[in-house]
Amino acid sequence: MKKTVKLLVASIVAISASSAIAEPGKWYIGAGAGLSSYSDWSTSNITDLRNELGTRLGIVRFEGTQSADADDSATGYKLFGGYSFHENIAVEFSYINMGQVDANSSSSGTFYDAFDNFVVGDLSATASAKVEAITLDVALNYPITSVAAVIVKGGIYGADTKLALDVSSSDFPDKNFTYSNTTGSSGLHYGIGMNFKVTDAIGIRAEWERLYQVEANSGESDVDLLSAALVYNF
Repeated sequence: MKKTVKLLVASIVAISASSAIAEPGKWYIGAGAGLSSYSDWSTSNITDLRNELGTRLGIVRFEGTQSADADDSATGYKLFGGYSFHENIAVEFSYINMGQVDANSSSSGTFYDAFDNFVVGDLSATASAKVEAITLDVALNYPITSVAAVIVKGGIYGADTKLALDVSSSDFPDKNFTYSNTTGSSGLHYGIGMNFKVTDAIGIRAEWERLYQVEANSGESDVDLLSAALVYNF
């Protein structure tokens, strides 16, 4: 990944021929996509849900195999726009869709109740989470060459986290349950990246940014996006 980024930067610098700094009094818009990461999304939460259903069914002991798996990354995208009221300072807003991550947990074997009655079967749980956010930032551009500039930004976000759960057993179909919830939260948004000017109107941005401590049900997770974007300057 690092080698790819270095080659991309070198190529852009080679074909660019003008300043990378936005002109004051100018609007710009952009669109980008990349890899998102949910830092605290783990298999433990989904395993707890599976065990909770087992408790509801009166299961006190289990013999068999268990597994749990969770994604911690997805494909995200964003739309953004801003206004440069100084050659090095802009106000920027964006819509970010971090994509969906999934988790699953399952048990397959023999389930025993308190009286040693048993059932052979399966018990499973699946979950998904998706974060969408609106951000407002102050972006600082610092030129390092005539064609490239470092961008550092910081501000606030408002986010919705959509959580969906499905816990089921093939042997107790009447005990299956589903759950969905949307949690709203707000917090700090910040990022760092590089701006490259290809023409007077077209630019390219490579950027890492974070939504800090996004709430999801009763938990929190930092959500990051590493992206490349195309920028149009009016």
